[in-house]
Amino acid sequence: MTPISSKPNCLHKNLRQINLSIPVKETIIRSLTGIALIALIVLSLVIHPVGYLLLFGIACILSWIEFAKMYKGDIQPVVRTTVAIYLSASFLLAFFVASDTLLSQWLLIPVTILLFLPLAFRLIIPSVKMYRIWLITLATIYLLTGFSSLHFIAYPGGSEGYSPKWILFTFYFLWIYDSMAYVSGRLAGKHPVWPSVSPGKTWEGSIGGALFTIGLAILFSHYFPYISTWEWVGFAGIIIAFGSLGDFFESWLKRIAGVKDSGQILPGHGGVLDRLDSLLLSVPFITLYLNIIL
Repeated sequence: MTPISSKPNCLHKNLRQINLSIPVKETIIRSLTGIALIALIVLSLVIHPVGYLLLFGIACILSWIEFAKMYKGDIQPVVRTTVAIYLSASFLLAFFVASDTLLSQWLLIPVTILLFLPLAFRLIIPSVKMYRIWLITLATIYLLTGFSSLHFIAYPGGSEGYSPKWILFTFYFLWIYDSMAYVSGRLAGKHPVWPSVSPGKTWEGSIGGALFTIGLAILFSHYFPYISTWEWVGFAGIIIAFGSLGDFFESWLKRIAGVKDSGQILPGHGGVLDRLDSLLLSVPFITLYLNIIL
């Protein structure tokens, strides 16, 4: 006959096994999705410029749809459609400018329209609070600037042709930073960086991710001597700083909307916006940096 005192121990053991199995399952799903996503991005970038254009064009629209769903109570269907068309047209326009198909003066069109967006939104939805309109405008600027800046990295020499290497380098650095920050945070994270916005992100995780990213920069400086070692470290520094800020910015947007993830399209990762938040704020500054040093 089993002693009564042993039953709680057995129950406690079973509960521990259940609790341990959940993170393992989530890690497996997250890893498989991550591998598939990496393969999709790399193949789309290296096979053909059309693949690159389709990948990020679709990502831009999906990111806007996810944002609009987060604030669906304040964003009317006509506004969602208008912004989607505006983002698509501006994204394509920036692509033709970057590839030297059109003159840079064409970029004045989306910039001018952007200045009048708050007024247009106010006329379309007069009952909405003004700070919500500015939030929608801010998200539009955030998405347009982030995705359009990619073109000027993909076409660093304009008419010289398409070259995905710097976009790939950017992704490699973002992936190593995110992965090692996640691992470092899980192993040693104790002190949250900004608990009111993103309680899961810790100083220990951020430092761990930064160290590995800088190490990758030093390694790349030996195998890809396009720029000096210190310039590679500067490249890594931009990704660490603005990638982190992009992550916090999107967490802040989700916190305001009261949602955990921007979407559910990527199992274990949330939405497209969840995966590209670090990229979107990094890319404009990477574009400026590369134009200065190259």
